[in-house]
Amino acid sequence: MVTEDILQDERYSKIAKETREQKKSGKVPKFGADDYSREAINKRLNWLEQKIGKSLHKIGGCSVDPAEFKGNIENLIGTAQIPIGIAGPLKVKGQYAEGEYFVPMATTEGVLILTYEMGMKLLAISGGASTQILSNKVHISPFFVVNPGEEKKLSGFLASNRSEIIRIAESTSHHLRVLDIEAHLIDNNFIVKFIYNTGDAQGLNMINNATLAACNYIKEKISLNFFLRSHYSGVKHFSTLNYQTGYGRKVIASATIPQKILKRLRVNAIQLRDFFNACTKAGHQAGISAVNVHASNAIAAIFAACGQDLADISSSHVCSSYCEVVNSGNDFYLQSTLHNLLIGTVGGGTGKGTQRECLEIMDCYGSGKSDKLAEIIAATVLAGELITAAAVVNGTYVDAHNKYGRNKPKE
Repeated sequence: MVTEDILQDERYSKIAKETREQKKSGKVPKFGADDYSREAINKRLNWLEQKIGKSLHKIGGCSVDPAEFKGNIENLIGTAQIPIGIAGPLKVKGQYAEGEYFVPMATTEGVLILTYEMGMKLLAISGGASTQILSNKVHISPFFVVNPGEEKKLSGFLASNRSEIIRIAESTSHHLRVLDIEAHLIDNNFIVKFIYNTGDAQGLNMINNATLAACNYIKEKISLNFFLRSHYSGVKHFSTLNYQTGYGRKVIASATIPQKILKRLRVNAIQLRDFFNACTKAGHQAGISAVNVHASNAIAAIFAACGQDLADISSSHVCSSYCEVVNSGNDFYLQSTLHNLLIGTVGGGTGKGTQRECLEIMDCYGSGKSDKLAEIIAATVLAGELITAAAVVNGTYVDAHNKYGRNKPKE
């Protein structure tokens, strides 16, 4: 009779043998079907320790079954343990987020959680942040290499077969919808921009598959070769065109801060307005298209906590903050617009251990939740814009970091 212990011993012996063989080759050890077992991970980590001559015992810690990471990472040796803090309550008055939320943020930056918590508190007693989603689309722009005259053949085929091309793309997933197909000729490259709504998924893998199927159909019918990526969609880049026309969600958060709240911050509305306006002018001179105080801090910390694609910070951070003095110069209106927020509440890393729990803290895990998450992120950004600008204006910015952050003297 074969017992579980014997099976475990046999598997471990197999892994050990494979490790010895791979040590000789100098390659990272891999173990086939067992590659995500704890035994395999420990062996790979031990191999790396011997290779570099250093102990890596903290990396190996993991609170979930590592088999869950299959499909998310290769050559697994452990987990990066980023501290997770909670900020809130954040009061949101939106289309999809309505009420008070506690926002999980993963960071090693001192004062970041404290900053957002203070901003959220001030927003709450000012009535909360109003939020609105203006658009939601993702796109990919393959290109066909054309000779003179062939662009007419391709543009004609796209026009006369548009419905079939859309049908083929949408047939690859029940979760996506083609919003539009655009054509752009750049030199001898005919770019076909496929624009999608991918529901609650971040969607890049989804639209890759859909667009590949559509382009293969076009190639089959008119015998033109294509490349799936052209950079015209600015995937995982900052793109001025995306900033202007949209990529991901465009979300606005705004609030009016009354004079009595501004007094707590030791600032007034005119001082804050002049500060924002001066920073906007300086930023534009430096070539910054969308000027804000520090929107990327909130977005990066929430992304890390909630299993978002961290590389999408490259576009998601694009934020422009705008302000006015209102109510006879007494109160301060502040608005932050996220132009290219790319997020998901299903798929990717969203369903993994701590990432899923962080989304569940905000009731943002699963289908029908991504618009809600977008509004919470935008409101969080707004809270940070307000409190940090006030700290710079009233001269407490450096003192706060020295007192609570990384520069605090060690006792």
